[in-house]
Amino acid sequence: MILEILGIAEQETQNEQRLGLKATANGNLRDYAVVDNTYKNGEKSNLHQHYYSFPDYEVKEGEYIVLYTREGNDHREEKTSGDIYHFFFWGLDISVWNANDMAHLLKIVASSDKRIDTKK
Repeated sequence: MILEILGIAEQETQNEQRLGLKATANGNLRDYAVVDNTYKNGEKSNLHQHYYSFPDYEVKEGEYIVLYTREGNDHREEKTSGDIYHFFFWGLDISVWNANDMAHLLKIVASSDKRIDTKK
């Protein structure tokens, strides 16, 4: 994996909540996705309730990736410290990261899609 999860910030504020990650090597984000687990009465429920797949996007080792839950425009910023931040937006109008939730970072090695036809 070329990414590591740093943590969740502003968990209580739906419009500002975000997941922080850091690139541990050069690579492309297209092979990565983030999902959450929610819990009810201390037990896992709705396993992988929300799913975000990163776009085809190159990052370099040491750069930061920030995934906001809300809508916004993906962009890159270089801070005065010289650190590079890549901002992505899930586009949701709900909170994803609630108390005791767990963030999972997935590396997609292979996938296939097939539309399921409705039987008539």
